Amino acid sequence: TFSDELLEMLADEAGSSADAMDAERDALERCLQKLAPPQRELVTAAYERGARIDEIAARLGRTAMSLYKVLHRIRMSLAECAQRELAREGRA
Repeated sequence: TFSDELLEMLADEAGSSADAMDAERDALERCLQKLAPPQRELVTAAYERGARIDEIAARLGRTAMSLYKVLHRIRMSLAECAQRELAREGRA
């Protein structure tokens, strides 16, 4: 069995992890709002349940590879933005 101290420590750690995830999610949401509308729409379309990149690419008149490259650049930009947001809040 686990001691009460260990259980309390694990509960505190879980709470801290949940807070950190909430902060990261909030930072990412702020960064998504900073994207140009076409980029934001592309990210939204690409991450919808059941979305297929080849279908989105065809609808946009692009190749799937070009769409993957664009999405990669957007993801990198979002990651950098989220890190800046978290650093600004003193969480990074």
